[in-house]
Amino acid sequence: LLTNWLAGRQGEGGAVRGFDAGWKARAPSEMISVARLGAAGRWQRCNRLAPARALSFDAATRAAQTAFEAVHDVSGLPWWATIVLSTLVLRTAVSLPLAVRQRRSVARRELLQPTVKEWAEALRHNIVVRCRRDGLSADDANGMFKKEFKAKTKELYRDAGCQTWKWMLPQLGQIPLWIVMTLTLRHMASIETLQTMPELYLSLSREGLLWFKDLTLPDETMRLPALLAASSLANIEMNILLGSRRGPPPARARYLNNFFRVLSLLFFPVAGHMATGVVCYWTASSLFGLSQNVALLYPSVRRLFRIPPTPTDTATPMRDIAGLLQARTKAFWAEVRQVNKL
Repeated sequence: LLTNWLAGRQGEGGAVRGFDAGWKARAPSEMISVARLGAAGRWQRCNRLAPARALSFDAATRAAQTAFEAVHDVSGLPWWATIVLSTLVLRTAVSLPLAVRQRRSVARRELLQPTVKEWAEALRHNIVVRCRRDGLSADDANGMFKKEFKAKTKELYRDAGCQTWKWMLPQLGQIPLWIVMTLTLRHMASIETLQTMPELYLSLSREGLLWFKDLTLPDETMRLPALLAASSLANIEMNILLGSRRGPPPARARYLNNFFRVLSLLFFPVAGHMATGVVCYWTASSLFGLSQNVALLYPSVRRLFRIPPTPTDTATPMRDIAGLLQARTKAFWAEVRQVNKL
């Protein structure tokens, strides 16, 4: 399969040479180094890492790979530490400012809610009076209220700088970064890199940590994918619990919550088939996001980033989260017992 793929790449005019040509062009020392990977089982496992075609010619991934190599060479850190350090720096530089702006927008919108409710009651009263005067039905009054209320709240939120789209700022910044980093690390751990840059590939295969010594292969123990899925799910559940303090979520929010729960659990089998270097980045990014969200709950941190105080702020966020989790667990088991009685 490897030979056929390389032959196909050569026939397509790609930059990768055929396997035989590439092997013969190597120095004997390189051949010996690469030969240590020659066990049949090892090659079969490497083949599960699908090659990232033409990624080395893409500007973003090429720049990211160059940055990775520079950090690794200058710092002298092993590759697992290089990946974690790069993740922390990028998340701090890109995701943290966007998360702070999102929290400011959410806080402003929460502070506007009393004004919105008062205005909604006045608007409802005015529409009822108008509809009675003009002989319109209750359905007409309800439609007019929804239309005018939506337009007015949209204008109010825009003037306060807390539009709905700003709630998605962290995702808008994180998703492109996540894709570029994932594709870059996947390419660095691919067979194409073994053919074109064997020193880089072999260093990745030696500079792991604890049970995942080889960053080019999947984690057979599945510990790292399990940590990734657990941290992602914990982040989602924490946000759901905090949102429940403002009242029960609407139906659309419940569907989205369940969708993200399933998505976080799907990380487990997917990560089990990815190179450990990629999963190392995913896990470090997920743990950073969880730590960031916890830190932004504390009043001292919120004051540091000039996030407006709101009525739902608390000096003991983790204790409150534990209390909410305990209450939800009791309610769940109460429902289970009720269903069993039926």
